[in-house]
Amino acid sequence: MGDRKKETFDDMGFDGEEIRKDKEEDITDLTEEDMPTQMFEGERIGIEDVLDENIVIRDMTTRPSSFSEGEYAIIQIEKDGEPYVILTGASVLMRQIREKADKLPIRCRIIEQQSTRTKYKYYILVPPTKSKYF
Repeated sequence: MGDRKKETFDDMGFDGEEIRKDKEEDITDLTEEDMPTQMFEGERIGIEDVLDENIVIRDMTTRPSSFSEGEYAIIQIEKDGEPYVILTGASVLMRQIREKADKLPIRCRIIEQQSTRTKYKYYILVPPTKSKYF
């Protein structure tokens, strides 16, 4: 069957080398300049892993969501001195972090709050729990 395909290309006047050469010329290499400037470090964890624990929010960036309308956030946090990354679409949380952007990094806790108008819960930032360490 391989010979038949070669004959077909030959019969049509195509040179396999020229086709490969043309395709290679259209390929663009990714460069360092193409990389995002803001890279977060640490293991990706869920909000549930830090609920009601003291954390430090170091930074946040947002991206368009491919699952729903709106955005999702990539949040760089620190917990127990270790860096972590949280991805979330929690709009109230994103709004609170945006409002505090000029004060980052901030020490806080993330808690789950019950809506008074609906059956849904949402996440909010609250002050950290006082401890002998801070």
